[in-house]
This record gives sequence, C-alpha cells and structure tokens, in this order.
Amino acid sequence: MIVLEFIGKILSVLLAVLFFGNVIYPVLALVSRKKYYRCGKTEKRRYAVMICARNEENVIGDLIGSLKNQDYSSELVDIYVLADNCDDDTADVARRCGAETFVRQDKTKVGKGYALNYLYAKIILKKGDIYDGFFVFDADNLLSPNYISRMNETFKGGNTVLTGIRNTKNYGGSFVSAAYSLGWLFQTGLLNSGRNVLGIPCFVNGTGFLIGADVLKKSGGWNWFTLTEDCEFTTYCALNGIEIGICRDAEFYDEQPVSFLVSWTQRLRWMKGKYQVLHKYGKDVFRGIFSRRSIICLDALSNIFPTSLLVLCSAVVLFISLLFTAKSVEVLIISLIISILKWYVSVLFLGVLTLLRWWGHINEPTWKKLIFSLYYPIHSAMYIPITFVAAFKTVEWVPIRHGIKVK
Repeated sequence: MIVLEFIGKILSVLLAVLFFGNVIYPVLALVSRKKYYRCGKTEKRRYAVMICARNEENVIGDLIGSLKNQDYSSELVDIYVLADNCDDDTADVARRCGAETFVRQDKTKVGKGYALNYLYAKIILKKGDIYDGFFVFDADNLLSPNYISRMNETFKGGNTVLTGIRNTKNYGGSFVSAAYSLGWLFQTGLLNSGRNVLGIPCFVNGTGFLIGADVLKKSGGWNWFTLTEDCEFTTYCALNGIEIGICRDAEFYDEQPVSFLVSWTQRLRWMKGKYQVLHKYGKDVFRGIFSRRSIICLDALSNIFPTSLLVLCSAVVLFISLLFTAKSVEVLIISLIISILKWYVSVLFLGVLTLLRWWGHINEPTWKKLIFSLYYPIHSAMYIPITFVAAFKTVEWVPIRHGIKVK
C-alpha cells in the first residue's frame, strides 16, 4: 500500500502539472479584463488564402463564397486552392468559384503538411514575396463576414501567428459532433484566451489561422509533416520564440464528424501525430522547461505528452488501492461509481461552462444544446483507449469526406 500511495502521489503531481492550464486558463479567460492585442485602425495588408482540399467538391464552393463575401477589400485577398490527390471535381468547382487552383497527385507524400508546402511553393513561384501573411483553412470551413478584417486589426505581421475562434456548423448533428464543438470552443475560446491573458503563445488548432510571411520565409516553407502538422507547428513556434496570438472577434465554422467510428479514426491519427511530435521535439521542450521560457515549454509539453496514459495509470492505481481497502464487494463498487461520477461531473462542468460562454453562438434548440453536452465527458474519456492504441498501431493519414452545405 505504501508503494501504491507513493505512485499515486507521483501521478497526481504529474497530472496537476500537465493539466494546470485546463483549470487556470478558463478562469482567466472569463474573469480577466485584459484586452488582447489590437492594432486598431491599421493599414490593410495583402493576404493569400491557402486551402488544401481532397475530394471536397461538396463544400469547397461555400468556403470560397464566404471568403468573397468578407467586408475586407477583395483586391487584397487572393484565394488559392490545391486539389490534392482528388478523384472528384474539387478543382473544377474551385476554379468556377474564382479561386486560383493547382492540382497535386502524389501518393507517397500524403498529408496536409506536404500539401501546404507544395501550395506555398506554387504561390511564391507565381507571385513572389508580395504577401504580408497567409491564411490556412480547410475546405469545410465557413467564415463570419468580418473574419479577415478583425484578424487584420489584431495581426502584428512579420514573425507572428494569429488564430481565431473555432465554432462548428453541425453541433446538433449528433452527440459526437456536439462534443467536438464544445471541445474546439473550449480550446480556442477559453484555453487560448487564458493563454493570451498570461502572455503565453496560443495553440494552433488545425485550421483558421494566419501566419506572418516571415515565419514561412525563414523556415523555407511549410516544413512540418507529421500526422498532426498543427501540433508540430505550435511546438516549433514555442521553441523558436514565435508569438501565436488570438483574435476573439474572428469566428469561423467547420464540420465535425457525426459518427463514432469516424471520430475514432480521426483522433487516432491525432494521437499518433502527437507521439511523432513528442519524439521529434520532446527533448528540446523538456530542456526548455528549465530555461527562461519555462512556462511556455511546460505548456507545450502538456500539448504533446500522452496525458491520457497518466490518467489510465492513475485509474489502475486507484482501483488496486480500493481492492486492498474496500471491506466488501459492495463498498468497492460504490467507491468506483463515486470516483467515476466525480470525474464525469468535473469534465461536464468544463463542457457546460464552455456551452454557457458561447451559448448565443450555437444555433440549436435549448434542449439539444443541453442534452448533447452530456456526451462531452464520454468523448473526452475515449482519449484513454485511443492514446493506448496509438502507441502501438501503425496509423496513416486518412481523408474525411464532408458534405454539409449552406442552405
């Protein structure tokens, strides 16, 4: 028992250190009056929009339409689409909608990282060094009409990165898509806003971000090719002093999986990608914790470390401890149920907190918002087996088809 208690305390300390942001950042985001950086009235910069699409003929036109309907000067925004390994009409649809379109067929270098690097090289070859920044979107995204203008007001340019608020088109599609929605709003709306209060770089979450031209120029293009290129890029920025800010007035929407199996496949890729990032940058991040950039690197470590495995180990230790201390089977079962309920309620609290903060931004009936949020802790718990499986399973990048169009 003494050994178990010691192991339990060690695991508790590690979890507290790695999860500290999940508690502190939301509180700071909600109570702090500190304003995020705003340039105010600033010169309008010129931007390139990079969209890498694979078999996205159903949704690519809606994204291009939302880009063309921005209240920002259209002559300062050039839209580029890469139809990457497509076997549908994505390229033709993008061209008809007015985007400069390229086609790539490469079955060896598969993934968004390779596609972005290819598209960036094509843009520079064609237009040269004329852009102040590069937006990155997925084909299923939609933008609020003032997205680019708000990002422009907040963007410092040069060697910086800026992200917006990631909302969802289909919160009410299923319990799964609702959980995704709350997860993204929690990460971008609360965690990133809390980081902003402390002056810690925010995290890039896959899509809907703006990169300063100098960042890509200095790195020689988009040179992050793991299964989670966004996580790798975020870690690279933390190690190289590149500021990642947030514009809380810039909101965009994307489509989330409604199927549990699709969700499992997608998140399995994410976890495998995080293992890749940990292997590539783990030593540097760990060393950075003991340098002047300690908080930033500790935050970065929390993003790439498989914390779900620590949660699993803690659960196993708790179970063994209860086996030794419980006076009967009934007491053991009751203790386990109480422990599970405590965990469920704590995670549900964060989900409901997120839901209330963004209540007016989710266009669903009240009953659906509330009932669907009950799945959020279960969605989170599934990272435990996913993290375990990803450690041993070979995972490849698999595209997810999207089909929700604007009515």
